[in-house]
Amino acid sequence: MVFGLVNMRRMLGKDAHEARFGAIKPGDVVLLYWRAEDLAGKSQLESFWVDVSEVDGDQLMGVVDNIDLVCAPWRCCSRIRFKRSRIGDLIAHPA
Repeated sequence: MVFGLVNMRRMLGKDAHEARFGAIKPGDVVLLYWRAEDLAGKSQLESFWVDVSEVDGDQLMGVVDNIDLVCAPWRCCSRIRFKRSRIGDLIAHPA
């Protein structure tokens, strides 16, 4: 079985991804994508929102803000550490 957070930087291109997600700060809400593939090659893709609580360079920490996750290993209110390259979308909170 293959699984993991999808590398959105690779999909969007490094410059485009950095321009869009380079200034994320605590309080922002980001979208992550989880991909799971079973031994038969059937793939599932699930997206979920995370409230960012800490930013340390390319490493971020946050809290899952989705109620129903099917294939991802986290649940609502789970703490998750992830790399900036995994971010697929952003809701920025005004300062």
